[in-house]
Amino acid sequence: MEGEDEDERRWKVCSDSKNKIKLCLENRGGTCPQVYVCSPRYDAPGCFIFPDKLCDNIPTTLNEALVCKYARHRPQLSIQATVVDNVKQFGVCVKGFKGYDKPCVESELGDPNMAFGITPLRVRYPEGARLSCRETFGEPYVLGSCLGLCREENVTCPLTPFNSSSCIELPSARRVFTLAKENYLTVALRTHTDAGNIYTNNLFSCDNGRCITYDKVCNLADDCGDFSDEINCTNHFKCKSGEYIPHSAVCDHKEDCKDHSDECENGRCSEWLIEQWYLKAFGVIAGVVSVLTNVYVIGNNLRCIRKITTHIKMTNTLLIAVIAIGDLLVGLFLVVISCVNFYYNRSYCLRRYFWRTSAMCSFIGVMSTTGQQISMFAMGLLGIYRMNSFRNLFSSRALTRENLIRILVGIAVIVTSALIIALIPLVPSFKYYFINGITYDENIGLFLGPQSREHHIQTLQAYHGRFLGHHQDNLPWNTIKTLVNAMFTNFDGSRRNLEMRNIGFYGSDGVCLFKYFVKSNDSQKIFVWIVLIINFCCFMLILVCYSVFYCLTSSTRNMRLVGTGRNTARRRQNRKMSSKIALIVATDFACWVPFIIICILHTREIIDFEDYYELFSIIVLPLNSMINPLLYDQNISAKVGEGMTAVSRRVQPVWNRAKDNYLQPIVVSVRGGVNGVIARTGTMVMREWPRNGSGTVQGDGAGGRSVPNGGGDDNEIRKGTDDGDDGGAPSSPLEGEILCGEAMSYV
Repeated sequence: MEGEDEDERRWKVCSDSKNKIKLCLENRGGTCPQVYVCSPRYDAPGCFIFPDKLCDNIPTTLNEALVCKYARHRPQLSIQATVVDNVKQFGVCVKGFKGYDKPCVESELGDPNMAFGITPLRVRYPEGARLSCRETFGEPYVLGSCLGLCREENVTCPLTPFNSSSCIELPSARRVFTLAKENYLTVALRTHTDAGNIYTNNLFSCDNGRCITYDKVCNLADDCGDFSDEINCTNHFKCKSGEYIPHSAVCDHKEDCKDHSDECENGRCSEWLIEQWYLKAFGVIAGVVSVLTNVYVIGNNLRCIRKITTHIKMTNTLLIAVIAIGDLLVGLFLVVISCVNFYYNRSYCLRRYFWRTSAMCSFIGVMSTTGQQISMFAMGLLGIYRMNSFRNLFSSRALTRENLIRILVGIAVIVTSALIIALIPLVPSFKYYFINGITYDENIGLFLGPQSREHHIQTLQAYHGRFLGHHQDNLPWNTIKTLVNAMFTNFDGSRRNLEMRNIGFYGSDGVCLFKYFVKSNDSQKIFVWIVLIINFCCFMLILVCYSVFYCLTSSTRNMRLVGTGRNTARRRQNRKMSSKIALIVATDFACWVPFIIICILHTREIIDFEDYYELFSIIVLPLNSMINPLLYDQNISAKVGEGMTAVSRRVQPVWNRAKDNYLQPIVVSVRGGVNGVIARTGTMVMREWPRNGSGTVQGDGAGGRSVPNGGGDDNEIRKGTDDGDDGGAPSSPLEGEILCGEAMSYV
């Protein structure tokens, strides 16, 4: 700019900024980091602040403290004690006021700077007062720690002795040399009052010779310039990047350190994407089981399609395959999230915003949402179909081209609807509607971590003042980005956009799930609640359809109508069907109804469930993807039953041996009859655990086997069977064969 950047009339520099400009331009060939432009509304025009001096708790300009308060989410610290009758006071002593009626006492501050002729500082405080120095800053911290009023142990007074080189920046007329009580030369500060001159040293002496007031000591800011005013304090956490923050700001899920050391790599905070061991284990197991079982169901059903010739079997087969495809996507989501968790390991904390703003996070979010919606819609359609086709359950109506097209159209509608719901948040036209926050390059020095719309608006109001033409609560994201870019500039007066990364709809949490938890003031709540209402309606549809179906199959008239009245095998399958119907409804209820209630409580801000997002995304919502293969595919349930039977056969001998060794027989006389007429008399042999005391326990001493009690027929308890009319009918006519289309004909 032909030397204009060197003209001091153009740049009203702050601190040593002009020298930094020259050094930066020389070393970097004219390219330097962007600088913060002081507020044109509140500060002098042309002033700017370098990133390393921005928001360092030492305001450079009038407006910097206010802007940083909202940009960094900083609470206002109380760093000064009140002055009453020229006496420093903290705490309240009011006679007759309940809770504050303790008498006040006065003490002299026993600091190490006392010297001859110096007026000591007097402090007034309630009798028996105790301060939480861990959460106290500035002057109250100095007074409380030096008077021994802190609740915590190992809190030392941060004051250091004055010496002859202290307060060198003060005028020589104020600095008076005197002799300290320990016989070394020190400095006292002269102050003119109406009563004459008084001499004090109520200042903190920095290691570099500067002096600062007590309210600037232990206040989380480097007021000395060499950090000597913060080194001996116990009320802060020191970031690895050098800043000081309150203890309460550590592990609060908000970044306060430039290097994120308050949240990461400090040994105190959660650093994994999924921290709890049981969630890690369940995510891996549930994901693998869901993938394997649903792949088997899909392959088995697709393999049987060519063999199916009836309408009812084709409909069952295709819809069960579609449900399995949706559950497979949910299982793949669990597998991917588990892999990401182990890939990032403990480094996830430092890279979490890179992950949450990545395309991969959005992809698996779309995958899980699509799978959940496909499964939900297909289960609803299958319920409708089974309720309407009850009378044709056992018919052999041939499959026609029109019927097949009708089935495929229904499946296409299901898949399309699920994809629309999952992809709407990624549509460019709705991009700004689904932004949950923005992260910035941390080198600009102003913002740390993601900034929501609310935080942006508060920061921009503090910087720009009132907004014209926009309602402040609905400021568009593109306008927010423009206004933030206007807060920074290059040294040559040109501007370039800051590096920004959008946290999208699926990046609201590290598990990249659909954003079900929204607050009442969230602009996305309408879309979220439309989806939740759709899913609730699907659940109610499933409940109604299967309830009607259950009632129809339980009716004696309908059982005769479909030919199951005298068929024991089919009656047995109807009982199994009833159990499966109950499980279908129960699992859908457990998956969605409590979750929707929780979403309502969260939206109403009655309870905050955001910390439990991982629990719902890994255990609650994927519940159906694991259980559906057992409920909707007879082959899977048969194999699980065979496995349980095999385990039972191995366990039964062990149990029998334990029963024979540890259980003793007890013989009880019994009589049986009808209408008071004795039909049979004998003994019934039961077994009980050994006990002390007398009783009618008998045995032959050989392994605890029962001994007949004589006098009648032995009437040992036996397991009875009642197979109905045909007694020996098999438990299932389909047992032991690969089922094609008939896997769920009864359910």
